[in-house]
Amino acid sequence: MESTLVRAPVDPLLADMLVLPLALAKGRSKYRTARVTEHLRTNLQVANQLVGCKYSIEQQDKTYEVTIEG
Repeated sequence: MESTLVRAPVDPLLADMLVLPLALAKGRSKYRTARVTEHLRTNLQVANQLVGCKYSIEQQDKTYEVTIEG
């Protein structure tokens, strides 16, 4: 419901599950989520350490844009 209210296409619970496949993909991937969880932050840090992907989280109005570059 939270994601629908702020028009974020990726639910906060899905956001952390997308990290590994996007970290392994070539190129830059982006998605918007309603909230950044500690689990998302942890997954991004672990993916960075394991495969060397770069990532960023930027707040945009009421959503957050997660960028992962594999």
